[in-house]
Amino acid sequence: MTSTDASHEEATERWVGLGEASRILGVNESSLRRWADAGRVRTFRTPGGHRRFSFSDLERLTRALANDGAPAFDDEARAQIQERLHGHGAPPQWLRTLAEEPRAELAVLGRETVHLVELTLGDGDESSTAEAGDLGRRYAALLRGAGVGLSQAIDAFAYFRQGMDEAVRSYANQHGLSADEAADLWQRCGVIEDGMLVAMAEEFEKAAAATGENA
Repeated sequence: MTSTDASHEEATERWVGLGEASRILGVNESSLRRWADAGRVRTFRTPGGHRRFSFSDLERLTRALANDGAPAFDDEARAQIQERLHGHGAPPQWLRTLAEEPRAELAVLGRETVHLVELTLGDGDESSTAEAGDLGRRYAALLRGAGVGLSQAIDAFAYFRQGMDEAVRSYANQHGLSADEAADLWQRCGVIEDGMLVAMAEEFEKAAAATGENA
């Protein structure tokens, strides 16, 4: 679908603002803008230049995630990550340094990462790669703002990545993917995860260069 003028449809279509649309899907606003630009959600602009999003398209996308096996992956991913966070043994150093607020923000980023991988399970594209970079930069800003250095940030990313990878493995087994299909899935998810990691490291390096610090 592409952006459309609301004049022919607004009588029967409900259109919502950017903030409400992002809450419906559980993704951040910049990701939703890219989804709209990629044609996943119909939009139009008001005379004041504000975007309005098709509510029926938002519902369709939510149902697509629910009907295409995404909840199975979503549940598995959350279970794997929660098990790592609350399992036996002492939590990792980077987690012990985080206060309650950045932990909550980290959970939000985790949910958005799961959403992105869910979309990748169905169809990866350039907008997914761009979203991966955006998530990586936001991870960097959050962790650096909480006093976490680059090495610990990479350790944190690897910690969550292992849980995500276990969820992808379970997804492939549950859906009976062939060896070629599973390999393609791993490759596409790996591109997303690598893009996040590179963007995160670059953000740390830029911040360090700006302040004359070591990353």
